Amino acid sequence: GRQVERKTARHYLGRLFATTVSITLAIPIYDILCGAKLFRSTPEIRGLFSEPAGSRWVFDVELVARFMQARSGAMDSVRHAIYEVPLQCWREMAGSKLKPYDFLRAFADVARIYRKYRL
Repeated sequence: GRQVERKTARHYLGRLFATTVSITLAIPIYDILCGAKLFRSTPEIRGLFSEPAGSRWVFDVELVARFMQARSGAMDSVRHAIYEVPLQCWREMAGSKLKPYDFLRAFADVARIYRKYRL
């Protein structure tokens, strides 16, 4: 029932990356790469932003890793605190700034996040 318009290759590359991130970091989120993130302003959440993210492309993955670490990896606690709301409509726009090299760099950033946060 959703209207998603994007190139097939981009869809599969995105799913490959999102699935790799979910498995590698044990993040209980189907689409970690979605563009919208909302946070309730609490001391715990403000602490997630206390230092800059080390990645340009997957900073949101790092924020979730920080959140999981703050919750001591308690998956039930994490699952109940993060909600995914699917978009009803999404259209890929021409002129993406994401290049193949950036895709590889994002994988390297995920490895760095894994090492840093040991999820």
